[in-house]
Amino acid sequence: WPGMTEKPDEQKGATDMLFCLSRACLGKKLARSGKPINGAAPWNFSDHHEAEKVINAAESEVEEKYIRYCDIVNPLHFLTIGLARSGITALRLKIRLPKIKDQTATDEERKELFRLAQKTLDADAAVFAHVGISKYQWHVRPFFLWGTRDSFIFILTMLLKRRDLLSAAEVEIAWKSVAQLYQNHDELFEGKQALHVALRRLALKAWDLYQPSGVVVEPGFIRTLRSLRDRREKRLKESDKIQDTTLSADPSPGSDANALLGSVSDGLSFDLALNFDFDVDDWVFWDQLIQDHQT
Repeated sequence: WPGMTEKPDEQKGATDMLFCLSRACLGKKLARSGKPINGAAPWNFSDHHEAEKVINAAESEVEEKYIRYCDIVNPLHFLTIGLARSGITALRLKIRLPKIKDQTATDEERKELFRLAQKTLDADAAVFAHVGISKYQWHVRPFFLWGTRDSFIFILTMLLKRRDLLSAAEVEIAWKSVAQLYQNHDELFEGKQALHVALRRLALKAWDLYQPSGVVVEPGFIRTLRSLRDRREKRLKESDKIQDTTLSADPSPGSDANALLGSVSDGLSFDLALNFDFDVDDWVFWDQLIQDHQT
């Protein structure tokens, strides 16, 4: 209370502050390392082993001080476990991503990163499966668990480009995780931001290349993604016709500029163009989309 003259002794065990304290514990440990995580920016360490030591120390402290006291029946405790452990996994994923970004990762390193990404998606699914978590969805829906966006992108790019590195079982489990993620996060369907549009395109590309034999009916989330894409393309074609008519009627410099800029001014810019394509391995592109989305 405001009149206290001494700091209170920290209580051992689970308290009402468990969720906040576990997050602060991880953040403080990273801050002490001098390498705090900042959004989608890379987490740079000159030595990979140095980074692993920092992560291991953070993991040990949060597990010892907080996670071991959690009761998984308690929704807030379960959310705390999910966020803390997915945060640790996200750190391990983040220090490995630079090799993916500069195309120097070995096949074994890609498979290791895939396993970490799969763990993150599993954690997200587990949190949403808990019957008591619904009252905290205001928090987990828009923000995801730590590392989910990076993990989601990496899994989709692996399914699209390097499925040869994965077993049939890993591929099947990954697609189930992707379907679960779309089921749990309506904003992935509804979002008009560039990140959501690009993710939808990436998922469709990966599925069209996959198309497992024996599947008569496409999964519901794929049908929804196709429907969204078709509706968007129809609207854009109609918009292009209107623009062509306007330009032919008023060929002024101002009209030309508007035609060139398209919808840049509304914050959706390039992602609405029908002919826009992107390199799925371009992590500068993905990092920029994530940063813009978070902003």
